[in-house]
Amino acid sequence: MRVAFPLFLLLLAGLAHARGLPLIVDQGSGALHDLSRWGLPHEQTVSELLEAGADVIMLDNMSLEMVKQAVSLIQHAALVEVSGNVTRAGLPDLAESGVDIISIGALTHGARSVDISMRIT
Repeated sequence: MRVAFPLFLLLLAGLAHARGLPLIVDQGSGALHDLSRWGLPHEQTVSELLEAGADVIMLDNMSLEMVKQAVSLIQHAALVEVSGNVTRAGLPDLAESGVDIISIGALTHGARSVDISMRIT
């Protein structure tokens, strides 16, 4: 059974595209295929995102194998961004997987913050 989520996504895509904006959707580590027929809760799928008109699909905390499967399903119909648990050692494999954008939080995790406010007391 399909839920109301795809309809909401279609409406959101229509609003974004009517204003010349891209629809960016965070797939998270969600399902690549609809698993509800096996009694699991419905999660948005890559196919639903593409049908709705997603321009950018963000994959988060997926294994390399899942990333490759998602890229295979998307087939350049949208930009693919991957993030979450991305390590320096894993960059070459992710770069070869076909994703368009790789985000790596480790670049900023150890950075110290600096107060650069202009407040005068």
